[in-house]
Amino acid sequence: MLNIDFLPYKHIFFIGIGGIGVSALARICKQKGIKVSGSDSTKSELTSELEKEGIKIYYSHKKENIENTVDLVVKTSAVKENEETIEAKKRGIELLSRGAFLAIIANKYRLIAIAGSHGKTTTSSLTAFGMSKTSDLISFNIGGILPNFKTNSFISDSEFFITESDESDGSFLYLKPEIAVITNLDPEHLDYYGSFEKLKEAVIQFANSSKFVIWGYDSQNLKEISKYFKSPNISFGFDKNSDFVIEKTENSPLKLNFKLNSENINKTVSFPLIGDYNALNGGAVALLFSVLNINLPDFSDFLGVKRRMERVYYSKTKNISFYDDYAHHPKEIDALVSTLLSFSEKLIIIFQPHRYTRTRDSFNDFTNVLSKIPNLIVLKEYGASEEIIQGATAKDIFNTLLKENHNYLRFAESKLEAIENLKNILEGGEKVVSIGAGNVNQILYHFKEINF
Repeated sequence: MLNIDFLPYKHIFFIGIGGIGVSALARICKQKGIKVSGSDSTKSELTSELEKEGIKIYYSHKKENIENTVDLVVKTSAVKENEETIEAKKRGIELLSRGAFLAIIANKYRLIAIAGSHGKTTTSSLTAFGMSKTSDLISFNIGGILPNFKTNSFISDSEFFITESDESDGSFLYLKPEIAVITNLDPEHLDYYGSFEKLKEAVIQFANSSKFVIWGYDSQNLKEISKYFKSPNISFGFDKNSDFVIEKTENSPLKLNFKLNSENINKTVSFPLIGDYNALNGGAVALLFSVLNINLPDFSDFLGVKRRMERVYYSKTKNISFYDDYAHHPKEIDALVSTLLSFSEKLIIIFQPHRYTRTRDSFNDFTNVLSKIPNLIVLKEYGASEEIIQGATAKDIFNTLLKENHNYLRFAESKLEAIENLKNILEGGEKVVSIGAGNVNQILYHFKEINF
């Protein structure tokens, strides 16, 4: 067992504490008895929860927020420099990125790090949940809230630490995993890397800094670079050439059953999830447990991950289900939408683009997948911290989609307008799904609040 009292800090200040990754680290430090405070530009459900847990939050980024007792400042990668970082440097206070600070904690353990363009959060969550069923002690750091634990992080004297890694800013290269799981690889975060080739090089470096690698064979891009993996490695996938083959998938809205076959393994596994993409996530977890020589537990009571096909509200009177999903890359959206269309004819999607750079880099891919959706509302983009890029807005996507054949297609300049659009089309029996990494899910919470 690991003695976790290895952090020398007394008071840590987190910039961007409302972010899912930064909040997870703040909670770990609070749990260890370290004084924690932080800042964010806006109040949210997550910041309210942190405040209830006793964390002081400033809704500004002023130098006065850095109290005299602060001996470490941890910042989100979205912030390059502000009054708080300048004040920390001026006073000689140690300043670390979120990724660098995570590595200080995670590398002390037998680290299991999950990377990849898609599926990281679900795969990490399944791993953490599975580990909790096999041990009384669990430590994890995940980019999503796990309803089973009601948090996105936890730390203990456990043997293993499970973390979702972050390739968006290169910070996953701080991690030194015992086992790295790489789900797949697609062009993403090119605003940081400059080119897809640079991202590939980073993934290779991440793999080679790990003692063992589990990787998704069905990802063509990952398969191409796997020849450069120097660490021992094993693959999984639907492809018959995978080391660990997913042979059969049966989908239903509540359960996912599939078989995993290799020379030494032949078992049937069930997860309360939908979609072939989740079969791949589950396959990665099953293979991970096999590599660790741990019996795969029962996942029937796994409650999923917040913002991953999370049912926000069900209207009994109108038989309408409202779901939210964090999918924000065209491939994620395509996988989700294809599965949803196979289950429901009365499907309505509200889509909100996230980040101008992503929309610009994958504009045609976005419009191609969105053109498959019969009933679609396009909400004004969530730009995060980015400046507007002409030709890469939600209105640009909508104007391109006007050329396609939709039963219902609307553009909403605001959440209020999207709500009115929804009210005009809802008749009963629909499945409404909000898609995007921004604040599009707030539309669904409105219907819950008014008991629609």
